[in-house]
Amino acid sequence: MIGIICDTGSDINERVRSDDRVEVVPLKVILDEREHNDSENGLSEKVIAYQKDYQAKTSLPALEEVKSAFYRLIDRGYDEIVGMNISSNLSGTHNVFKLAAKEILTERPNLKIRLFDSLSISIGTGLLILKTLQFITDGLSFEEVGEKVAGMIPKKSKVMFIIPTLKHLKEGGRIGKVSATIGELLKIKPVICVGDDGIYYTLAKAQGMKNAVRKIIEEFQRDFASEKVETAALYHSGDPQGISDLLSSVVDVLKRSKVPYIEGQIAPSLVVHTGEHLVGLAYLMV
Repeated sequence: MIGIICDTGSDINERVRSDDRVEVVPLKVILDEREHNDSENGLSEKVIAYQKDYQAKTSLPALEEVKSAFYRLIDRGYDEIVGMNISSNLSGTHNVFKLAAKEILTERPNLKIRLFDSLSISIGTGLLILKTLQFITDGLSFEEVGEKVAGMIPKKSKVMFIIPTLKHLKEGGRIGKVSATIGELLKIKPVICVGDDGIYYTLAKAQGMKNAVRKIIEEFQRDFASEKVETAALYHSGDPQGISDLLSSVVDVLKRSKVPYIEGQIAPSLVVHTGEHLVGLAYLMV
């Protein structure tokens, strides 16, 4: 049987988390030197409150935690395991999973494990996991699933987002190719995308959040017109009330396009680097 292992940075929803075939390893959030699991209830709100005065930090799951997650799948009868992690150029999580898999295979040489660096983040990675689950449900073999997933990375997945301030990305060292200082002064909001190399870059720039959302919508509409967008996801951070009009404008476009989509919130470990009121859109293309 084929199982899936991933990290909380993939932002899969509770329905997928509770699937017997899936194991999710939590990333860590550090507040006042105290470590919290990414799956802790109410943690996003704590992060947002904390970051009004300080900068929270994140850390990787321990090797033994990842190995334990592998063994939980194995104990449930899964002897073929597909792993999916957020971009290795944005987090060291994928390397921890590779180390864990190497040790597991030494201990259990009859297992099959194939790990993928999604070269994406948040629900951009999560949509790849959902598609992988579909392949498994459709009865594809382990080798066929691996080929299908490899063919989707990175060209078939896109994730882009906007945030009110770049200071958390800058302070957390995750800003990649995005320039923060001038944009903050001029109130320019970049549309941040994850490139084929798994690193952030500026897709477009706009004056204010409302115009930045329009840029995201325009990008989606271009892709929708040129390729078949199979599924999409609209995600945010913090209280949606402050950005309800922005979210609604994206929902209207998704509904008119008749593309199936899901909505949700990003993980607390990602809120550390983006802050409150992120608006993000991800989708898979076929």
